[in-house]
Amino acid sequence: MKLYLGVDIGSSITKAVALRGDTIAGFTSTATMDPIAAASGAIGKLLAEHGYRLEDVLRIAVTGGGARFLKVNELFGIPLTMVDEVEAIGLGGIALTGKDKALVVSMGTGTAMVIVEDHGRSIKHIGGTGVGGGTLLGL
Repeated sequence: MKLYLGVDIGSSITKAVALRGDTIAGFTSTATMDPIAAASGAIGKLLAEHGYRLEDVLRIAVTGGGARFLKVNELFGIPLTMVDEVEAIGLGGIALTGKDKALVVSMGTGTAMVIVEDHGRSIKHIGGTGVGGGTLLGL
């Protein structure tokens, strides 16, 4: 059972997902502190909560505002792939909807709006704001 992990290091929450093939095999989140600690903690929590082992992981993809602070190219000896956040938002949005074009709105600590066209071949950030769900929860 080989897994691919995706980690989104956000401003306030770090999310991690495990994929086995095209199937989501687990998901977790944890508070963001230091980017490496947050990514490592989310990965450890994900594996523990879902009964996986580190040896099951082939690759880790990371994105989000905190990902730019990672100055390493592997975690736990597993290669990291950096993914542009706007691309991740756009491709994730059309994957979840099954559409070939969409306006995808990502609402985390901030809000980003991304236009996706031509089955993800064209992805453009068209705007956003620093105010989002995380900000509103904080208030």
